[in-house]
Order: sequence, then structure tokens, then C-alpha cells
Amino acid sequence: GATVQASGTLFGLVVSDGAHNVNITDLRFTAGQGAAAVSKDAHAVFTNVLDEQTNLGIVSADNGTIDITRSLLRNNNIGVYAARGGVTLVSNSIVENNTTGILAFKDGMINLTSLAPEGIATVGATVRNNTNGGVARSGGTIELSDGGIENNTDVGLVGDSTAALHFFNPLNGTGNVITGNPNVGVLVQKTASVVFGDSTSTITGNNIGILCNANA
Repeated sequence: GATVQASGTLFGLVVSDGAHNVNITDLRFTAGQGAAAVSKDAHAVFTNVLDEQTNLGIVSADNGTIDITRSLLRNNNIGVYAARGGVTLVSNSIVENNTTGILAFKDGMINLTSLAPEGIATVGATVRNNTNGGVARSGGTIELSDGGIENNTDVGLVGDSTAALHFFNPLNGTGNVITGNPNVGVLVQKTASVVFGDSTSTITGNNIGILCNANA
């Protein structure tokens, strides 16, 4: 597909002001502040996109909603970013080789799910080989349904400063897997919370599986 290259503090694509039925397919986004920003009650679906070498990756904010499926987000500062009521659902995609794979901040929510935008079960999303796999901070939430957090060099998942990590029931039977993170698999601190919906999540092969620091 074609390439959209942003520059400076600009985004390659902006969807805003309640826009719906926006479908982005077979595009490569590179450079700039971010690949795309969806905000102000808008909704967009990204299918088979490549996002690389941006600062914030694909951003949902101010009650914007994003579906990302069959996509690759790599070599960014942040792969997927949700803030201020933004919601992003990531299915059948890889988030890899970023400084932070996914970041949910200030009431943003990111869901690694096996539910495709069409409402059918598919493959879950995998966040791997980043410095930090996933970070939920300052009221942000990361939810997993058949999500994989693998081989992230610092921490697999971080819940920090009143944020939440939710491990939900599987939709395709795979379950959530946190594995191969050489430091900590799941780190919970500063009045954050972690919730396991059932017993199907697997946390194995990490140096420390779950670490709860003071005030978690």
C-alpha cells in the first residue's frame, strides 16, 4: 500500500468531531508525532497497517475509539497510546520493538483482544520485544482477552498510579500469556490494581512473575 509520512509534531492522519465509518486499510505510516489520532467521539478501523518510526504511534483521545486489526506497530517511541477517555481495541496484531508497546494514560483504555472489529473471534494481539510491553498509568486501563506479553526487556505490564490491569476470560480459548520477560512479568504499584477474571491466564518464564510494590 501507500505510505503516509508526517513531519515534526504532525500526525499522518486525524479523525475527529464524531466522524464514523472511517476505514483505513493497507497503509504505511511513518515519522512525525504519530501515525494517526482519533478523538472527539470519532471512530476508525485500521486494518493491515504498518506504523513505524513515530513518536506516539496510533492515538485515541477525548472519547475517540479505534479498532486495530491485522497490523504491525514497530520501532516507535510508543506503539499504541490511549488517553483522556480514548479507547483502542487491538486484535490479530503485533506490537514490537518500541520503547513502550502500549500506553494507557489518564482514563484511556487499551484492550488486547481476540474479538475482531466484525464481532467474530480471531487471533489475539501480541506485545513483544519492547523495552516496556504495556504501561497503564494515572487512571489508565489495560485489558487482555487472549493477549500475549512476551520478551519485553524491562517490564511486561506495569500498573501504576491508580491504573488498572484486567485479565479477562478468553474469547478464542487461548487465554492470556505473560512470558519470557527477563525482568518482571507484571508490576503493580502506587495504588494500582490487577484483576483476574478467571484462572486461564498464564504467567510463566519471567524472572519475577508478579511484583506488587508498596501501596499497590
